Amino acid sequence: MDERLTFKDKCDLSLYLIDKLEEYWKRLFYSTMTIIGALLGGAYTKLLHLPIVAVIGFMFIAFTISNLIDHLRVYKFLQILIESVKKEKYKLNIPELSKQLDKLPYHKEVYLCIGSYSFVTIGTIVITFALIHFK
Repeated sequence: MDERLTFKDKCDLSLYLIDKLEEYWKRLFYSTMTIIGALLGGAYTKLLHLPIVAVIGFMFIAFTISNLIDHLRVYKFLQILIESVKKEKYKLNIPELSKQLDKLPYHKEVYLCIGSYSFVTIGTIVITFALIHFK
């Protein structure tokens, strides 16, 4: 039995991974908004205590790091698949699609991904310390 991926399988898997990337971006947004909302709500109601902030902060950082690792892994697999599809792009039979395939910016998006996660994590830490300090 031949276990190699067909061209159609590669294209289907690429589309699935693109959807997965969108899901990881949504996770980053929702988790960040949830944590910031919890911190602002705790500061507003004067329930923001150091042990609570430490636990929430640790959970957020652990979630963000694991999400970043998964996000980067999907980018890596997607880049490998796209390179594989580019080698067989003669099977697409659509010149415009082949041209757009060459323009995909996923190599650059890896840096955007790392920068976004870093900015969100550092920003959340700064906001947390500011809320605790100016409480």
